[in-house]
Amino acid sequence: MLLRRQEDNGVVEALFNSSNLFKSLYLKENRIMYVFFKKGGVYSYFNVDGEIYEEFEQAESQGEFFSQKIKNNARYPHSKEFKMKDFEINDLTNRINEAVKALETPKT
Repeated sequence: MLLRRQEDNGVVEALFNSSNLFKSLYLKENRIMYVFFKKGGVYSYFNVDGEIYEEFEQAESQGEFFSQKIKNNARYPHSKEFKMKDFEINDLTNRINEAVKALETPKT
């Protein structure tokens, strides 16, 4: 589930409440999507047009959409960029938890 979306200068960052991934970064002009997985891996996927990225972002389950439409699809070649350090994983976990709490807190 999409928790938070921010766009600045053609770069979209989206945080998700997902069992498999933390967030995505999408570079509109370059059509590159970076996916940050909960096990720490960060991968880039190329040739991702805006339409497929929007579908991914708005999917009921980003992990399921990713597995079915993007992962291992020859249309979207990919590369492992790096593995996040434990403190980076913890930081993202905290950001996700804060965003979930903000959604659950009733507004007065």
